[in-house]
Amino acid sequence: MYYKYFGIERIGFFDDLKVRFSQLSALNDPFEVSAIIDSSDLLEDLLRDSKKKSTADWNRLPLSYRTEQREEEFRKKIKDEEKFIIETAAGHTIGRNIKSAIDHSAGVFCVTTEADNLLMWSHYSSNHRGFVIGMNPDHDFFHKKGPGFTFPIRKVSYSILRGVCRRTDGRDKSLGSLLYEKSLPWAYENEYRLVRGFRDIIPTPDFLKEPAIYMDLVKLPTDLIKKIYVGAHASPDLTTMAVSSVKKHGLTAEVIQLHIEKESYGLREERLV
Repeated sequence: MYYKYFGIERIGFFDDLKVRFSQLSALNDPFEVSAIIDSSDLLEDLLRDSKKKSTADWNRLPLSYRTEQREEEFRKKIKDEEKFIIETAAGHTIGRNIKSAIDHSAGVFCVTTEADNLLMWSHYSSNHRGFVIGMNPDHDFFHKKGPGFTFPIRKVSYSILRGVCRRTDGRDKSLGSLLYEKSLPWAYENEYRLVRGFRDIIPTPDFLKEPAIYMDLVKLPTDLIKKIYVGAHASPDLTTMAVSSVKKHGLTAEVIQLHIEKESYGLREERLV
């Protein structure tokens, strides 16, 4: 089963069953889409072609035009062109442009396979005051494939070193390095990602408190949700809303209240519905 952690600020989920497909720049890891772009072969090709073209342009000029002063001006122009090529074809420049393009093209829905991860309850569910929903992993929602940046769910890999993208890499390998790779300290999340192009999402006019960050919200199918876990420190109001949402939306889902275990570092379940 896949699980999504929510903080108390997302209590409105029980009213509309909507989740956010987040832009990568809105996630909490500054290293998102930070694979190393190896553009050395591209740079070499561009510089060679530029030099070849410039030489041909110079050779086409009449001999009477090729004065020492004009040759000096021409060489300066060539150096400026080379400088421009080196800057625009540099790996860090390409990487920045790729990240911006993905931000404007797709959103990410992040889930895990663990509902009782104590760190995630603290980090993503308001210190156990939020809630978690459990979803059917075989539902079509997770396996849709479409044009552009819409892909079935995929597991995130974790590494000490950043991945490297080369021009000769296939699309799958490049996307793996860019979208589904994180540094090793994040491995505790056991994350899976569902990526959808914004063309496949019907946007709703909802905004975060942060300015200029658009929220692309998608309503979950009612037959996708199978469990609702209420945090051990959740308020009675949240618990009531979780229970009421089952009847309100016609969900076939269990509602489970979590409690702090008295003798171990764990959570005890109490089924409410």
